[in-house]
Amino acid sequence: MKRLTTALAAILLAAAFPTTATAGGPLYVTGAILNASTSIDVQTDFQRLIDDDDNGKSFGVGFHIGKHLAIEGTYYDLGTAQELSICSDPEALCVAQPPCSDPEMPCAALVVPAMVDSTAITVSVLPHWPLTEHLSIYGRLGVATWESDVTEAFAGTTTRNISDEEFIFGAGIRLELLGPLGAFVEVSRIADTFETVSLGATLGF
Repeated sequence: MKRLTTALAAILLAAAFPTTATAGGPLYVTGAILNASTSIDVQTDFQRLIDDDDNGKSFGVGFHIGKHLAIEGTYYDLGTAQELSICSDPEALCVAQPPCSDPEMPCAALVVPAMVDSTAITVSVLPHWPLTEHLSIYGRLGVATWESDVTEAFAGTTTRNISDEEFIFGAGIRLELLGPLGAFVEVSRIADTFETVSLGATLGF
């Protein structure tokens, strides 16, 4: 987390003073709505996954280096992934914790956490290739630090915090609209944990 925070601070500082940056280039900001698919092993004892999707959003700041490369720092709200309780499935309970009739093992002890709220901070390089004067494709490769708050079913309180640092990669299409305003569509992945489909806008300075 410290490495990403330092890198993001350097990007923000360089973007705030684009005329003094080594390679120069216009500053831009981004905002997007997205759909995020989440796949997290939240309780390895039961070998179960939170595997769900939800809507979220992202905000970023970056700057272009030359004609074909940009550096960007982005914050992602990845929404809330949910999984139903296994308490309503007697067969699942038998597999998870035999014997099924054990009076000392209440159902609540067998519940897999039902909700995961996730966020991520990323630092990426974005090589891009113009297709026309106003349309280009681009790639994304960087590092993401993500955090997930796990909430148990029925309890409504956060019981665990999971975090990790993984690679982010993706690709998108960007369209210049009017002046400094643009739009983009992007698909990206944070390792095998999150996958996002984003629709957003950019504003250059």
